[in-house]
Amino acid sequence: MRSWNVSSPRRRVGLTLALLFAISGAGCATGGGGGGGSSSAGMIVRTQFEGQGLGTAYDVVSRFRSSWLRPRNRQGDLPIVVLDSVRLGDVESLRTVRATDVESIEYISGTQATTVYGTGAMGGVIHVVTR
Repeated sequence: MRSWNVSSPRRRVGLTLALLFAISGAGCATGGGGGGGSSSAGMIVRTQFEGQGLGTAYDVVSRFRSSWLRPRNRQGDLPIVVLDSVRLGDVESLRTVRATDVESIEYISGTQATTVYGTGAMGGVIHVVTR
């Protein structure tokens, strides 16, 4: 087994920076698709889309996190939609939810979603919380 000499200041700085980079999550993929605002990559909050004339929750997701509407794994599984903790349907069901009723929309990865919602959620979950 190779031992690392960390006694030199240069090596300690390099290891410290590498550790900080790894801990911070820098360079990790996001839910992407545009947007901005102050929410995390996995969530859209009302203050981001309020007053922008978006009619439905589908319009909001399409504008701010369009990647959520596409298959999320190699099997081509699309996310399911959950409205206030009740399963609503597929991504098209977002068209039935008025944007003015939405407080937040969160994407839950397939790995996490299958734990809560079962194997039918392997494409993840788009969880809509209303006001």
